[in-house]
This record gives sequence, C-alpha cells and structure tokens, in this order.
Amino acid sequence: GEVVFRRLRAMAPTAFTPVVFLTGRLDALQRAGIVEGEHVRFLRKPAALADIEAAVRRFLPDPACEPAAAPPAAAALLLPGTLPAPEDGPRRILVVDDDRTVRDVLQAELAAAGFAVSACASGWEGLERLKGQAMDLVLLDVMLGDENGLDVCRAIRTASGTGYIPIILLTAKGGTQSLVDGHAAGAAAYLVKPHKVPELLARIRSMLRLKDAMDRLLQADAFKEELLAITAHDLRNPLSAIKGYADLLLAPGRVVAEDMKHRALTNILRSSESMCRLLDRIYQRTRLETAELSTAKVPTDPAAVAAELVERNAVIAQSRQVRFEFDNRLPKGYTAPLDPGLFEEIAANLVGNALKFTPAGGTVRLTLTSRDKRLVLAVADTGPGIAPDDQKAVFEKFRRATGARLSEGMGYGLAIVAKFAKLHGGSVALESAPGKGSTFTVLFPEG
Repeated sequence: GEVVFRRLRAMAPTAFTPVVFLTGRLDALQRAGIVEGEHVRFLRKPAALADIEAAVRRFLPDPACEPAAAPPAAAALLLPGTLPAPEDGPRRILVVDDDRTVRDVLQAELAAAGFAVSACASGWEGLERLKGQAMDLVLLDVMLGDENGLDVCRAIRTASGTGYIPIILLTAKGGTQSLVDGHAAGAAAYLVKPHKVPELLARIRSMLRLKDAMDRLLQADAFKEELLAITAHDLRNPLSAIKGYADLLLAPGRVVAEDMKHRALTNILRSSESMCRLLDRIYQRTRLETAELSTAKVPTDPAAVAAELVERNAVIAQSRQVRFEFDNRLPKGYTAPLDPGLFEEIAANLVGNALKFTPAGGTVRLTLTSRDKRLVLAVADTGPGIAPDDQKAVFEKFRRATGARLSEGMGYGLAIVAKFAKLHGGSVALESAPGKGSTFTVLFPEG
C-alpha cells in the first residue's frame, strides 16, 4: 500500500487524489513519513462501515447535504475580503487554546522548530487576529471553556478572505465520533492531547505543503481568468476590422471597386495574421503561468507597424464617423529596438480605446516621433476626456473612468499598455481633462 501511495503521489493526475488507508499498522505508515492530512485518512482495521462512510463523505460530500451553519456570534466576525500576504520569513502559526500552560508549551516547541507563533486563549479572539494578519496554519483546541472549537473552525472555513488555512484540532477527547465531527467542521487534521512533538511537527509540515499546493492552484485559476479576459479584449480589435471589411464587401446592392476589394481582402488577411501572432503570445503566457512576459527586441520600423494598424482600423473609424489621422514624424529608415508584437498591441489598444470613446464627428490622431533618444508614440482623441481623480485608475485592470461613455470594453486595454511599455523599459503618460479629449503618450528607449 505504501508503494502504491507513493506512485500515486508521483503522478500529476493523482497527486492530490484522496486516499483512505485501511490498516492495522499505523506505526509503520507513520515511520514511512505518511501522515494524515487534507487528502489522507487512516482507518484502523477492522473498520466499521459507518467510519468508512464518514471518511468517504469527507472527500466526496453529498451535494444534497447543506454544510452546518456557523453560530450567530461568528456572523459578526466574518473576515474582510482581502488580507495582506505574509512577508518572506518563517511560516506563521496561530495557536488557540484556553490553557495557558499548553499555549506556552506549543509556542516554545514551534518556535524551536523555526515557526513564527501567535497565541490566544479565545476562539473569537483568534478570528479577530486573522482579520488583520495572514496565517499559514491554525492549531485549535476543541474545548475552549464556554466556546466550542468546532464552531470556531466552521467560522474560519465559511469566512471570506481567509484563503485556504489548514486547521489542526487539538483535543483531549478521542474516539471515532470526535474525529468525524472535527472533519465535518472543516479541520484538516486531528491530534489527541497530550501531543507528541514529532507527530505534531510532521502534521504541520504536511499541512503547510498542502497549503502551498492549494495556493498555487488558486493562483493558477486566477491567472486563467486573467488570461481569458486579455484574450477576449485583444481579439476584439482585429475581429472588428475583419467584420467591418466583410460587411463592406457583402453589402447588398453595393458595387465595390476592384482596388477597394483588394484593399479590404488585404486588411482581412493582415487582421487574421495579427490574431495568429496574438494567440502565439497567449501561448507564451500560459507556458510561463504568470502575467509577466519577456521581450524579443529586434530592430523594428515602428512607422511600418503603425501604418498597417491605421489601414486595418480605417473602416472602423469610417463606420463610427470618426476622422483617423496618422502623423509620422520619424526620419526615413528609422528603427528602434522593439518587440514588434508587443509594440503592435500597445498601439492597437490605444487606437482601439480612442476610436471606442470618440463620438461621431471627432478625431483620433496617431503620432510617431523621436525625442531625447526616445521613440514617442502618442494617440490623441477628441472624446469625453477623463477626470483627474480617474486618471491613475485607468491603468488598473478592469477599471474604467467614470466619465467615459459606455462600451463593451473589459477595462484591460490600458493595463496591457502600461505593462508592455514597462517590459520595454519605457513608460506611459496621460494628459486629459473632462470635455477636452485625451492624449496617451508612450516612451520607448532607442538604445
């Protein structure tokens, strides 16, 4: 059984598959370094059917069963939506026990093992501490004077903002029912007093490894959501161009000149190529499993990239009755060390935003120039402008200025611009005022 268990844990698909050991040799498993935890349970042979059912239900809860509600006192102590992440340093453990001697002993033992320990005598005091300080693990006494440690355990589990915090219950009460009740309340492990230091430390380290794995999974999930948002946002511009030119070619009763057909089909092809490049960069992000990207800078003609972008967006500007101008002040043959794909995304997002928020009859101007050994990309519009209090927020993800007219945008474009400019060693600035339009300026080092 030990060999099978280790093989399961060595394979990615079964690394976190729950395992219930039926054994008469608990000591052998513990000597092998296998301890109970969030995904491992021990049942001593012969195990009663009720005990086996309880262990299985712990891993595979009946969807029809409602979780036990937290006591009324817990409702007033639910944690806030976000907590500051712990700084680098020792792992933090919160000890909650009403016996001062036990608290002192646990603090000494855990401190000697290299942990940072905080202790309190009340369960609800422990909840209050969790409000303002992130913890990696909680050691919780079940019998807390007039309080019920299981209620506190449920309160921590149901509170928002705690993330995943393993809870190890400490109790003088043994027996199957106590074990079942503890796991039903959301505890990750259960230790009977008086505890043995090696077993306690083994359980803690096992739970902390589990927490790290869970945190990585949560971060990966958040990254996937962010990636989907970026993808949906960045595909909108080239798809809009393709749709615009397709509508032009297929308009009923309209005769399209051959040169216009060629221009439309060329831009459809360029937009589809842009989408392919975008999907390739998205693949890079997924491989890195982080929102950060590396740049592949090569000597690039920014005017050529911008000219293609202007051509692709001309039909969008025309459909919105917006004048779209391109002012290239760079000398002929000018190049700069840029990642062509990321530079194109920066320009595309700025132009897309400007066209989106500029009303009919307005103007969008894309300007390229060189100043103080820096390439300058500026996109100006005659849209509604942005209030001073909103100008910093527009570079944050999912934020949109309150004065801007409604659109289907997801609030990601300017965050992408700021990030990609930084990856080039550059910066982005905004000049705007309500009713006077906006100008976004991106500076790129020329050397």
